[in-house]
Amino acid sequence: MDKKLAQKLIAKTREDYNKVAAHFSSSRYAFNWPRVIGAIKNLEIKSGSRVLDLGCGNGRAVNLLKSFNIDYVGLDISEELTKIAQKKYPKDEFIVSNLLDTPFSDNKFDYVISLATLHHIPSEEQRLNALKEINRILKPNGTVLITVWYFWGDAEFKKLILEKSITTDDL
Repeated sequence: MDKKLAQKLIAKTREDYNKVAAHFSSSRYAFNWPRVIGAIKNLEIKSGSRVLDLGCGNGRAVNLLKSFNIDYVGLDISEELTKIAQKKYPKDEFIVSNLLDTPFSDNKFDYVISLATLHHIPSEEQRLNALKEINRILKPNGTVLITVWYFWGDAEFKKLILEKSITTDDL
């Protein structure tokens, strides 16, 4: 994918999430993904660990992680969602940044969680760079949990995506 187009798509994603932040947050007030809840429990997060939540949105994963006694940091590209998260969870740290170029030093986190975020990165090259960035900031022997949407396996979503698809001229 052309780099300019990929950057334009990322900027559009940020702009769109900033526009819908209040509504998006109000519709995602609780964590209701049983598989994610199970996956986080299976991580067996140790007390005192540093955990980064990439694409934290309104911070709803904080509720899943509270019982672990961790040092939580949330990172999101949306300024508005980050403001909502900081207001809801003032004791936790939230940073506005692009996960392709985080402000963290090497080997900083014991765990990196990225829930429904990587599919927003438009090009394969950038997704690979995001994974390299995660690896850079993850401590040796650290653990990563990544989830992405997979619409193509669901016929109804596939039909909807194809009917509503846009061209690059629409951007």
